[in-house]
Amino acid sequence: MQKRRNIIRGLRWAKALEDKPRFISSPRIKGIQRAGLIYENRIANYIKALYGEEVLHGQWYEYEDRRGLGWCQPDIIVLPNDDRKFILVLECKLKATRKAWVQLNYLYRPVLEKIYPQVEIRMVQVVKNLDKNLKLDLVETLDDVFCQEQKFEYSTLFLRNLT
Repeated sequence: MQKRRNIIRGLRWAKALEDKPRFISSPRIKGIQRAGLIYENRIANYIKALYGEEVLHGQWYEYEDRRGLGWCQPDIIVLPNDDRKFILVLECKLKATRKAWVQLNYLYRPVLEKIYPQVEIRMVQVVKNLDKNLKLDLVETLDDVFCQEQKFEYSTLFLRNLT
């Protein structure tokens, strides 16, 4: 199995997959990883309740770059509709991190730009806890994330509770 990569170099092609690649196992997750997955699922279910079929949760993608084949799975993708002309990619984290920006900008963005070449892509790190040491461009509310008038490429949404 190939080592996980967070940066794409020289993307040749990309495509959405019907299912998870067969060789990727589903290990039992515990502790902090499990808490992170529970948080991601809560966010995904909430977004799906609001936007329905436009929401892809756990969609797998295959791509080829200079280093060969690769696979990635963004947490949540919200596709465009009549009111919203952009794709929204949400990466859910228990704690704000710079790693999320690298993952969103250098892995998911190139793949989605290859698949949806004419569509603006906005990326949001959704976090349960903030890190005071990180300088983050914060979006105030979930409505701001989906607002067509708001202009940003990457931002962070502090979303501790969904109420």
